[in-house]
Amino acid sequence: MSAIWPFFRRLINIIFAYLLASCSSGFVLACLMQVLPGQMATRNGNAPEPFIEILYPACFLISVFAAPLAAITIMIGEWKNIRRKRYYAVAGTLIGLTLSLLFLLMQWFPVVGVGYGAVAGLIYWWVAGRWAGSLDARGSALLQITLALVLAAAILLALGFSPFR
Repeated sequence: MSAIWPFFRRLINIIFAYLLASCSSGFVLACLMQVLPGQMATRNGNAPEPFIEILYPACFLISVFAAPLAAITIMIGEWKNIRRKRYYAVAGTLIGLTLSLLFLLMQWFPVVGVGYGAVAGLIYWWVAGRWAGSLDARGSALLQITLALVLAAAILLALGFSPFR
């Protein structure tokens, strides 16, 4: 029983770090949508949307759509014991850029993706990435990777995403 506790503690740390990084990138996106010009931050072209009405969907959508790419990044980091800020910042930037290009809503959106991706990567590093692969038991990083994939797949399936459509 005592050998399983470090694994679950690490898994909870990874999940918490991912959720915190997603919420922080959603916060950055919502702040930028309030400041930068464009029709997305306005309601019928008149009054600006309230901040909370942009924040919650932004956090949710980023956490859902970034999950598969982030799971791959986290798995590689855990497997190879990568604990550098640069790795997580660059990976977050690439994930943010990918999401921004997939959902190209405005012309300036890819630039925003680079910004919120880097913020998310650095926050993930600060909470969990600094200790990547730090479990004592051999092979437990592989178990973490497997559980992270299962978690990402469960989230996508629960939201109605199916690769077999």
